[in-house]
Amino acid sequence: MIPAAILFLIFYVVLITVHIKAFAKGFTPLPKRAWIFNPLFGLLAAMVLKLPNVPLTNALTAGWINLGNLWMFGGLLMILKRNERT
Repeated sequence: MIPAAILFLIFYVVLITVHIKAFAKGFTPLPKRAWIFNPLFGLLAAMVLKLPNVPLTNALTAGWINLGNLWMFGGLLMILKRNERT
């Protein structure tokens, strides 16, 4: 399990880094402020919720990582719709 987790974290850090750099440098048609919509939000929320090591908190942290993905795609779609109107 540990090698798979390490491999996942390596690719996750690359995903977040590329996501932030692409928006911050203006390589997308969306505004530069869209870099805030990245999946790191879900990972940070999961780390905050990781208080005791019981099954309930483990389930909540797994859910928050998925909510980070919803944050990313929902926010980017919201900004995209605003840019289409202008």
